[in-house]
Amino acid sequence: PEMAQQKLELAKRKAAEAMKDTRDLSQALRASEGAGEEELGLEEALSELLGNFVPPEMEGRLSVSGEEGAVSAEVREQLFLVLREAVRNSVSHAGAGRVSVEVRTDSERIVGVVEDDGRGFDQRPSGERSEAGGLAYMAERASLLGGSCSIESAPGRGTRVETSFPLDAALERPTR
Repeated sequence: PEMAQQKLELAKRKAAEAMKDTRDLSQALRASEGAGEEELGLEEALSELLGNFVPPEMEGRLSVSGEEGAVSAEVREQLFLVLREAVRNSVSHAGAGRVSVEVRTDSERIVGVVEDDGRGFDQRPSGERSEAGGLAYMAERASLLGGSCSIESAPGRGTRVETSFPLDAALERPTR
C-alpha cells in the first residue's frame, strides 16, 4: 500500500506538470503566431528546447523543412510535446554524444524525428522499465490527433523516435 501511494503521488505530480507544460507551450506558440509570418513558432520552440535541455558536452542538431503554416496549432503542440519527451529521454537516459531533431512538413503530414547515438535499450516487453511511462506518453499524445509514434532502439545502437500527424488532424477529431 505504501508503494502504491508513492506511485499515485508521482502520477498526480506528473499529470499536474504535464498540464502546466501544455498551457505554457500553448501560450508560447500562440504568442509567436501573432508576431509575424516570418517567425516559425515550432522551429523556435524546438531550438529553445535544444538550447535548454542539451548539455554543452552533447551535440544537438535541429532541421526543419516544409511549411509550418499549414499545420494547426493543436497538431504543433502535440508534436512538440512528443519531441520534447524524446529529447528529454535522450539527454537523461541514453548516455548519448549527439541528439538530432528533424521536422518535415509535406502536403499531407508533419513528421518529427528524434535520434541519438546513445546506449539504446531492449524493446522486448519486460517487467517495469522506467522509460515505459515516457514511451507510452509519446504514443498517447500522437494518437490523440490520429497520429502515430514509433520507437526503434537496440542496446548499443541508439534510439530513433518518429512521430507523424496528418495536417488536418484537428479537423477530423470528433467533438464531445
